Amino acid sequence: MHFSLTQLLEAFPEDMLDHTRAYYDTKQPGAGPASLDELREVRAARQAYKRDARAVTETAEYDGRTVPVRIFTPDLPPLGVVLDIPGGGFYLSSDGRHDSVNRELAGTAGVAVVSVDYRLAPESPWPAAPEDCETAALWLIDSAAERFGTDRLVVGGTSAGATLALTTLLRLRDRGLVDEFAGAVLRFGTYDLSGSTPAGRRIADEYFLSAYLADAEDRTLPDISPVFADLTGLPPTLLVVGADDVLLEDNMAMASRLSAAHNDVDLRIYPLAPHGFTSHPTSVAYQAREDVAQWISAAVAEPAGEPWDDESFTEMRVAARTDPARLVELLSDRSLHDIAQLIGEAVLRALDANIPAAHELATRLVKTLNARRWAGDDELSTAVNSALGVGPAPTLPTARVDLEELSAALEDGRGEGGRLNVTNGLLWHGDPSYYSDDELPDFESDDWLFVGSLGSRESYRDMEIFISSLTDADLAAQLDRAITGRGAFRRFKDVLFDRPDERFAYYLLTNERKRGRAREWLAFVGYRVALEPPE
Repeated sequence: MHFSLTQLLEAFPEDMLDHTRAYYDTKQPGAGPASLDELREVRAARQAYKRDARAVTETAEYDGRTVPVRIFTPDLPPLGVVLDIPGGGFYLSSDGRHDSVNRELAGTAGVAVVSVDYRLAPESPWPAAPEDCETAALWLIDSAAERFGTDRLVVGGTSAGATLALTTLLRLRDRGLVDEFAGAVLRFGTYDLSGSTPAGRRIADEYFLSAYLADAEDRTLPDISPVFADLTGLPPTLLVVGADDVLLEDNMAMASRLSAAHNDVDLRIYPLAPHGFTSHPTSVAYQAREDVAQWISAAVAEPAGEPWDDESFTEMRVAARTDPARLVELLSDRSLHDIAQLIGEAVLRALDANIPAAHELATRLVKTLNARRWAGDDELSTAVNSALGVGPAPTLPTARVDLEELSAALEDGRGEGGRLNVTNGLLWHGDPSYYSDDELPDFESDDWLFVGSLGSRESYRDMEIFISSLTDADLAAQLDRAITGRGAFRRFKDVLFDRPDERFAYYLLTNERKRGRAREWLAFVGYRVALEPPE
């Protein structure tokens, strides 16, 4: 395998890189306190930091141990809960300093964010901080479902907080509880505090190490330096680090060790980024925060569950059209990820008819849409939330339309589009010049909308997303080669020709995404889907 650091970097448009470069050209690299006196000065200066009054402060308690936490929640019921362990070299309190980032994450990912205010060195050296973080994690495992309405948990940490997030997972694994967490997000952590590895030796003289570790005799203990731990059995992990971070090598080594231990690892290296970059006002930092939010949304999303086959899908689709009560019954224990757009109006009709368990299904649908965030998902989520009574009433007028037919016009391979009658749902495909005047309705009427073609770009993106979802690496490689160059769609279908299961999975994905794009387009031109089907 041949690779260089430049091949590992996340790709960015040049204007975003220029914006980021311009910011760092005006900054001098910072350094942490180098003595107890400097630490006290920095702490005193931080006392003036204004905390966000919207944060809720609580005390997490487990088995007689307590630790303060700060909580941000999204406007809608959370999809999951992120246990956030802030950084600060183990000796600087981050209580409140990351409020803006945590509030942003709560809104973007649709999760509750619980930030741990753990004890600090040198007053409370190791193992005080790991104990506090473990306490908060155990409290969440016990209380998240009741407190937040979800038990989908992710642990995240920044800098020293990433170290503590990983040691927390190791402690939970040794208790047999690590599977309670669906994932971990580790931002530029330090994983060798012993100075034994080349990466560790780069920071071996930092004051925070002596402040935190005090009289610890063996700094290679996994609870101190997790790079030396047995790393088997951990949840999927996202590692985020900047290309200009002094801890880059440490993070690459940790990614390698996690992967060698057969864990699911996603390493993302961001260009021009120094230590702590995700809190900086740059384009690269903004994209990194967006990437983290999307990764967390996927981690806390409803498990995939039993895959659909042709028979079960057909039964579900018929029920969606004709029998909302039957649909609610069929979907009681099924994942909604692949069918959320398809069932949207049927779920709304079930709510309107007060069908038992429809409220629970609608709530699950909103969580699926908010986690998935495909085109059209926001529009459908808003409609369902309104029907549930937790969102504003819709303001757009309705249009009677079959989204599948509309998507066929929008994504017509010939680029001809069509015309849609919003009153009765009639859809004319193609160029009106193909017809004689006496065959055509009055397209000048306000009832008709022009449906322009979206082209093939989004359909190509569907193929890319499908490939990225595959667990069969050989098939993914074949399809990746197939979509390169002209004739991509034909070659893609040829590869799937003898693979009926994968072909059906691709049909589900592309059909769902096309419906969402049709819904998004309809909202863009000023309409929402009527519950009544087209005439």
